[in-house]
Amino acid sequence: MTIEKLLLTLDSGINYYFYGSTDIEVYAAEKLEDTETMTPDILYVTDAYASKDSPGNVLYASSSDIPIILKQLRCSISRDYQITSELNHLNQKVLNNVSLQHISDTCRALLNTTIFLLDEQFSLLAFSGKNEAKRFLGSISANNIIGKDTSITYLPANHICPYDAVLAPINNNGKLLGYILSSAWEGAGNIKGISDVLHEISKILSNCKGFSSSRTPISKRQQYLTELLQLHSIDAVTAKQKQKELNFPEHDKYFVLSFKINTDKKLIFMRDTLQTILKEEVYEYNHYFFAIVGCQIHKRISEQTYPKLLLFLKENDMYAGMSNGFLDYSLLRTAFEQSITAPSLRQYISGKEIRFCRYEDLILSHLLEMAFQKGIPYRSFCHPNVVNIERYDQEHGTEYLKTLSAYVYNNLRLSETASKLYIHRNTLYHRINILREQFGIDFDNPREFMKLQISCTAYGFIGEVKNTNQIFGPMD
Repeated sequence: MTIEKLLLTLDSGINYYFYGSTDIEVYAAEKLEDTETMTPDILYVTDAYASKDSPGNVLYASSSDIPIILKQLRCSISRDYQITSELNHLNQKVLNNVSLQHISDTCRALLNTTIFLLDEQFSLLAFSGKNEAKRFLGSISANNIIGKDTSITYLPANHICPYDAVLAPINNNGKLLGYILSSAWEGAGNIKGISDVLHEISKILSNCKGFSSSRTPISKRQQYLTELLQLHSIDAVTAKQKQKELNFPEHDKYFVLSFKINTDKKLIFMRDTLQTILKEEVYEYNHYFFAIVGCQIHKRISEQTYPKLLLFLKENDMYAGMSNGFLDYSLLRTAFEQSITAPSLRQYISGKEIRFCRYEDLILSHLLEMAFQKGIPYRSFCHPNVVNIERYDQEHGTEYLKTLSAYVYNNLRLSETASKLYIHRNTLYHRINILREQFGIDFDNPREFMKLQISCTAYGFIGEVKNTNQIFGPMD
């Protein structure tokens, strides 16, 4: 790191002066103790009243500021060394044609902020950082930042995203391959410092094969769906018209079925196989394959609809998530997000690796999860009788809450519940009578049952029900 850049990292309130060349590279900062042992690649710091005839690179400051100056200089040098090492590491990944997702992770480590890798049409190829930071894509659209030259573009905060960002193009022999977008909202702070490193990163990424423009041309259908998925709002009437223009199949209702892409698989083969199984066109977006499945309004779609798909998912260690039903393509973005949320949410609840997961079975669970993220405690949603059961179990070492949850999870089916609890039907019947008579649980009241479902789901989330994965019943 040159002395000039190093001095720029010092706080503006610190008084110092430096004599000598500022374009010299140094790798350390030390307090000057002995002028006879000085070396040219170290920046020395000494008292302002010391002799200014000292040879070498010497910074003069008051004795009270020297500890602060040394700390700041050493932090800056350490960070510069880390950046240099990470840049070399990134270069090796690019040369070895590592996946874009791993490359974006390295870029994030370099800049300590959210990173997006975009193609030349601003479609998202990979990102590392906070999920909600995707609003920056909307910020690009709002600013109409398309076809910029080779300079780095600063994106000021706007009504879509209240944070600054930096956009750097990735060029190869004068041809635009894509962009790297960096947000500045996670504590990185210094936009100027980010842009310097971003410029170096963009030069390295110019050799990245993942940005090659030789990809399969995007169809008009794919382009339209990508626009809908990238925060481009559209009303229902316009969506219907666009569906007809692009000859999308028309149905009473639609579902999005998505599949997380395993980067080590053959993507073309995987997509073609999925298309054959589903008998639907399969698209690619943000490391997912997805298909839009249509059906009649009264029809239900589940894993039984696609027996061959379950076998394919198991053989390729993949998971399918299906959205809630929707009536027109204006809700495609919401449906897509539901579909990619379903597998992880289903596994969290049941503890099982369920290959095919429907969001419509998990709506209540997702609502509870979002409420918890807002700081609302789970128990505030629970029926007081169920809270009373929990307390009774804690005081007496019983498992009535687990029995209640198993019975509710299995839709009040005696045989299935007894099997999940590994108890005899008569034992279960005895416990259910206690739940009715001692704790006032009314299983025959539909409204009461809905409250029991909410309560058991909430307790399942916080782990109060032991071995939830064993007692979880069928979703249907």
